[in-house]
Amino acid sequence: MENIFSALLLHNFPNLEKLIVQDCENVGEIIVEVETGDRGGHREDDGNTITLPNLKILCVESLPRLKSIYKGIMVCESLQDIYILECPMLRRLPISLHMNEDGEQTSAPPALQRICGEEEWWESLEWDNPLTKTTLQPFLFSLPKEAG
Repeated sequence: MENIFSALLLHNFPNLEKLIVQDCENVGEIIVEVETGDRGGHREDDGNTITLPNLKILCVESLPRLKSIYKGIMVCESLQDIYILECPMLRRLPISLHMNEDGEQTSAPPALQRICGEEEWWESLEWDNPLTKTTLQPFLFSLPKEAG
């Protein structure tokens, strides 16, 4: 299994509260965009947005090939906890931040309480906007890297 959901399929789960994916050696992407009319091919543009209004917990753990949770943006107003553990290839968090009227990112999702992950992973993340790391940093609870 290389991915878990298509973005289109995820629209059928508006009440999804927990998304937990653990110990899946071959998963490279959690949510994928699928071209309509294409037989399972992935879209290369990453300007897409999905809304998961009731998602409270996002946990991905022990996914050695995971490169992407989602290539677009995830709007998760209810998101409280993010756990990213033992996902060394993951370089981006697709979480949408709140924008002010000038279009600048200003605050984390309102319910967010914590982001748990290894400090090495956090420091290796690539950010769409430099303000994102500054905004999310206070929620980070660094965990020591597991001894292999």
